[in-house]
Amino acid sequence: MTSQRWIEIVHRLRQREIEIIFSGCPEGSFATGLELGAGDGFQSNLLIHYVKSLISTDYNRSRLALAGSEKVRYLVCDAEKVDRIFKPSSFDLVFSSNLMEHLPQPNLAFKGIHRVLKDDGVCISVMPNPFMKLMWMLFFFPNKLMRVIEVLGDRSASSNKAGREGLRDRTRRGERSSDNLAGVILDNNPKRTQYSFLRRQLWPIPHDAYSSNLEEFVKYRLARWVHLIEDNDFDVIQIFKMPVTTGYGCGLERMRGWVERLGFASGYAYVAIKKDSHSHFREYWSGQ
Repeated sequence: MTSQRWIEIVHRLRQREIEIIFSGCPEGSFATGLELGAGDGFQSNLLIHYVKSLISTDYNRSRLALAGSEKVRYLVCDAEKVDRIFKPSSFDLVFSSNLMEHLPQPNLAFKGIHRVLKDDGVCISVMPNPFMKLMWMLFFFPNKLMRVIEVLGDRSASSNKAGREGLRDRTRRGERSSDNLAGVILDNNPKRTQYSFLRRQLWPIPHDAYSSNLEEFVKYRLARWVHLIEDNDFDVIQIFKMPVTTGYGCGLERMRGWVERLGFASGYAYVAIKKDSHSHFREYWSGQ
């Protein structure tokens, strides 16, 4: 699978996330917003329909450089130190998608979010669940096989030196795209342990900031995420099921709708407000 194809799949997933989460929100609902872990900026350009003034951030400067929009201000930011960068009570909305699981200390991020969020503000965090990790494990070898078949097909069509050089370039790009969920840059999480090329071929590596695949299964549980959020003086007022994905370009593309109708999800979106807050934003999710 080409890098571009995988990016398109990720973008469709991110668009569905926004549609599910903000379906009850009128445009321009939030005066000020902060996005943590903006990546290539695709979701930023969806959020601006609901946020009048948006600051989008990412820890990795090279990934953030891919983004560009006149309507969004982009900054480099370590989510675990967000309260050192922004003033207290600065934002009506703090949004992150598939970020918290990458952080060695997500607790620090939620503490910081609580400080920079206004008293009636909303924190929305999209995070994976054990089903996502299961798919990541189960489709590891099918994904490898599919890539080998693609490479062999390309090789048979490449009869000259330039074609072979292009094939090697495409192979390397494909390697990068399927070794990380973001699909843009291999080192999209500088805080994660970096594994050798050989190790990445033999068995699925821990995707995020955890020491093993088993630990990820445990840490991805819904109850654990809710506990983590509420331990930092938030109340979770709504939880949404997120689209199903394998974490690769292969598998479930045609069966995604069936799997979701059976009740499966690859993650959840947690909508939270400050504890004991009477936020008027609550009404956007009260009927869902």
